[in-house]
Amino acid sequence: MTGKGAARHVVGIVVVAASVATALPAAAAESGGAKPLDEVVVTASRTPQARTTLSRAVTVVTTDDLLRRQSPDLIQGLAGLPGISASGNGGYGGQLVVRGFSTNGFRAPLFVDGDRFRGRNTLEYLLFPPELVERVEVVRGPAASLYGTDSFGGVVNVITRRPAGLDRESFALDSNRLVLGTDTANEGRHARAQLGGAGGGFDVLGGFTFREGDDYESARGVIPNSDYRARVWDGAVGWTFVPGHRLELSAKRAEVERGRAGGVGAAPGAANPPGTLNRIQREDPMDERFVRLAYAGDGFGAGAWLDRVEATLYRRRLDTDILLIPDTRNPANFSTSRVPGPTVWGGRVLGFATLGDVAITLGTDAYSEDRPASLQSTRGGPFVPQNPDSEQLAVGAFVLAEWRARRELTLSGSVRYDYVRTELDVAGIANARTRELFAGAGETENHPVVGSLGVVWQAAPAVAMFGNVSTAFRAPSVTELVAVGTIAGATFRVPNPGVDPETGRTAELGVRLTGERTRVELVAFHSEYRDLIDREVPIRFEGAPAVQLQNIGRARMQGVELEAVVALGEAVRLDATGSWVRGTDTRADRPLDQVPPLNGRLALRYASPEAAWSAAAVVDWARRHERIDPRLERASAGYGVVSLSGSLDLGRWLPRDLARVRADLVVDNLFDRAYALAATPETLAFATSASNPLLQPGRSLRLALTAEF
Repeated sequence: MTGKGAARHVVGIVVVAASVATALPAAAAESGGAKPLDEVVVTASRTPQARTTLSRAVTVVTTDDLLRRQSPDLIQGLAGLPGISASGNGGYGGQLVVRGFSTNGFRAPLFVDGDRFRGRNTLEYLLFPPELVERVEVVRGPAASLYGTDSFGGVVNVITRRPAGLDRESFALDSNRLVLGTDTANEGRHARAQLGGAGGGFDVLGGFTFREGDDYESARGVIPNSDYRARVWDGAVGWTFVPGHRLELSAKRAEVERGRAGGVGAAPGAANPPGTLNRIQREDPMDERFVRLAYAGDGFGAGAWLDRVEATLYRRRLDTDILLIPDTRNPANFSTSRVPGPTVWGGRVLGFATLGDVAITLGTDAYSEDRPASLQSTRGGPFVPQNPDSEQLAVGAFVLAEWRARRELTLSGSVRYDYVRTELDVAGIANARTRELFAGAGETENHPVVGSLGVVWQAAPAVAMFGNVSTAFRAPSVTELVAVGTIAGATFRVPNPGVDPETGRTAELGVRLTGERTRVELVAFHSEYRDLIDREVPIRFEGAPAVQLQNIGRARMQGVELEAVVALGEAVRLDATGSWVRGTDTRADRPLDQVPPLNGRLALRYASPEAAWSAAAVVDWARRHERIDPRLERASAGYGVVSLSGSLDLGRWLPRDLARVRADLVVDNLFDRAYALAATPETLAFATSASNPLLQPGRSLRLALTAEF
């Protein structure tokens, strides 16, 4: 795409936003009975506050949004948000692409209830079925001064469910839930059984979630190796020992078995023509064990400096077995890898204070990730260590100050210091040749200081301008540093333990139009990066093709995002999103790969005044993907995919004291469109096929019944 073409895209989005900004408020005003839009409170600044007061771009997905979509996983549930695209690799799971950065590249970290999730950048979203989620907050753009290393494209914070009635005087069980669902695309089945209640100072919530599906049907046939099976047990017990002070002990066990049909780690997949390479990779199983202790307290009494304190301590362990058949024409050539761990200990302490017109947040957080060497068995042979034992320790401290300088002007600033230590122990590697490849590896330390300045100016009662400048830092993960050989691919990977950290700086400018019946947000950003890491740099090693992790020098990411919601009448709402992102390796003057083209979502929703039923029509669309890195990508066609959904309150026909029953129905890909998401990786050495790049499911019907009692 030429510079003029890029400019046309920016101008086009700005024109659309301006049209929305001027036309929709007027339309909403004329429909005097329109339902006012709710204010959204988020914790993106690590303290609850109205979304409209933030100097950052933040999007929220609620449990109702996930129910309406009936998404099998969070990847599909978050796709279509401004600045967010999906990169699927099977029927269950995949990666998000946040402002042009895939979560597979460690540049958009996942947090759960405000704590850092470590261990599986490729697989982490598999472990959180939508039924466990209360809402998801997506901070678009770097937030390293609050969340620490890796926050280049953004931060995803999953907030899990809590029981209702925490302040109730007597205990009652009223957070009970039973969910049953099915999906025709893959004969999928899912269920959730939940029991919960609160009162008298105690609260409890626990449940079991089950999901499974066979290989799914695309518009061009069945996609092999896209099946999955997931089981999750979760529970939490809380105790409010004095008013305003609560302890919570929570635990989760998740087991996932699934195939990667294409995409990261599986391209070109297993759906190519007979006689060509068909690759099979499976996680069988992936096992997570998690326990967490949390405290939250406020109301410390007169004279107390702190208004509120939060503290957590958690332990998470992940284990995975990976089966790889590089080419099904020779199935005897297979490997099985056991990835023990990592075991992660972590936690945080946050304090919140108000000094006159200044709100202050102080915090410290840490994690210690211990990752033993992966063990690999070739052709059923013995398991031997393949890479170093590794450990990464990160400890950070930050302060955020938000100053209400004037009634219409809020200034904010944050600064953070991190200590990151990475250790590689190569002594246990069985293969002497592999051990030599890690010559010079050992312990490295980094001491980054990052910061951010933000402003929100309420230019008019319904118009706010906001902006921020931020710096970011990313230390190479141990997963990147220890990768060697062919554990994760058919091409030999040469390690590079001396790779440098990445740094970046971003400027962001936006406008919010907030009315009683209208919300519009338009954001433009520009990011510059140094020492950006490319994980797939082609090299020659011992006379054969290989890949290596290397710093590629300088890179740039820039884009525009639009999000609009308007109540057109008492029961009708229009939602629209649009994203344009342009990534460039400025050293080589070529596009960065896996950066999606102009894309978005348009939805028209109707909800009956009594909330008895609702319906929606949704169009997910993308322009043709032409600005590509020809070494890694092919141009791909644009698409427009139509889906219909509806909900019905069945409880209206049941006794009121029995249950509240809701039916959710989704007809996905109504016109059975054959399409692949633009950010899905492929293998250029092979022809395009149903799994290269991976096609999405064809027309399907998803139905779920939810009973709350």
